[in-house]
Amino acid sequence: MKSLVLYFLILGLGIGWFLAIAVPSWIFHVEGKPSFLCCAIEYGFSSICHQIPERSFWIWGHPLAVCARCTGIYAGFLLAILLFPFLKRSVFRMSSSTILILAFLPSVCEFSSAHGGILVSNNFIRFLVGIPLGIGLGWLFLTGVFENKTKRKRQCQ
Repeated sequence: MKSLVLYFLILGLGIGWFLAIAVPSWIFHVEGKPSFLCCAIEYGFSSICHQIPERSFWIWGHPLAVCARCTGIYAGFLLAILLFPFLKRSVFRMSSSTILILAFLPSVCEFSSAHGGILVSNNFIRFLVGIPLGIGLGWLFLTGVFENKTKRKRQCQ
């Protein structure tokens, strides 16, 4: 029962985090000017994202609080949270380092091909290559939370 509560707490936080990237755009659209909350959210995200407007998706005439790649990472993380209860036992076991390498691989390929002049990147491609990274990080996070909880429970019995 406690695991279920913990899962829904993590799910709620994940949904809130994902929706928070659009809040400043929505506030700016509704109020016509940035508010304290709008600025606070954008400032909070500025420590983890470059927030270059040209590399961000725009809604309501204002860029999201994070770039397209970070949007993909957060979408992937949320997807991992949503799929975790259904796949946790059926997904094959890989080491954490293998999961991280596979999760980073699309981003590394996109980055190097764009900077090497092979590919002209755009926000949609950046979003797509962010998704596997978010899934991998989300999967590792959830596995760590729930496997450690199970191990602690066994040690205490």
